[in-house]
Amino acid sequence: MAALTGEQLDRFHAGGYLLLGALLSAAELESLRRRADDLTAGRVPAGRVGFQLDERWRRTAGDATGYAYAGPSDGYRKIGGLEWDPVFYPVITGAAMLDVIGQLVPRPLAIHRAMILMKPAHGGTALSWHQDTGAGFPVPGTPYFTIWTALDDAGPDNGAMYVLPGSQHFDADGLPWQEVTARARAAAQEGDRERVVLTAAAGESYLLNPRVLHGSDPNPTGRRRRALNVIYMPAGAPITPQPDGRQNDERRRIEETAAAG
Repeated sequence: MAALTGEQLDRFHAGGYLLLGALLSAAELESLRRRADDLTAGRVPAGRVGFQLDERWRRTAGDATGYAYAGPSDGYRKIGGLEWDPVFYPVITGAAMLDVIGQLVPRPLAIHRAMILMKPAHGGTALSWHQDTGAGFPVPGTPYFTIWTALDDAGPDNGAMYVLPGSQHFDADGLPWQEVTARARAAAQEGDRERVVLTAAAGESYLLNPRVLHGSDPNPTGRRRRALNVIYMPAGAPITPQPDGRQNDERRRIEETAAAG
């Protein structure tokens, strides 16, 4: 992809989101889709990849928080740790994505997190308004940004993500999600703003400010909705401490050889 224009950057900074189009080749998209299926089916070693079941498929409380593989299932809500996966890593550190991120984040770069956010068919649960910020994320003032890529067609009917344009300036650090939701609704009403559903065909990407308020509806359809969500940050940037004193996980630095590819 060519460098973003000044007009595109202005729109992104104003709204907090920008449609980038197709950053992946057809072969890369198919490779990631196949790898995701192989991981959830247990056909390949998981390595450092973690899993979380969607609410409908959970059997124990640990299924929601433990990120442990629970066996072959179409009911996973998240697959995390993909920056350590040998198939995903070369794609998410390829030139198409880094050319975009490099205009916003100073090198050297690291991956804050890389995961597939999944809405299983006939039961993908809703996610209320929130920001990707606070404990476990880079400290305030750090330039970190997301590239979100649809692995399946995403629309209003099967749980596509929605955003509140311009809400990246909304300060919700440390607030419980219930209060964030209430304030988000109030902010939308006061500013006469409406949420925007990020409709995308499989393979299309959006550039997102992680601080823009976003969420997603349930997926009652027979079509699953998977999206690759990668947050990039400056290598070595400090992470906001966890309130319980837990150590933050290691962030994978992007090797220059991969960045040049």
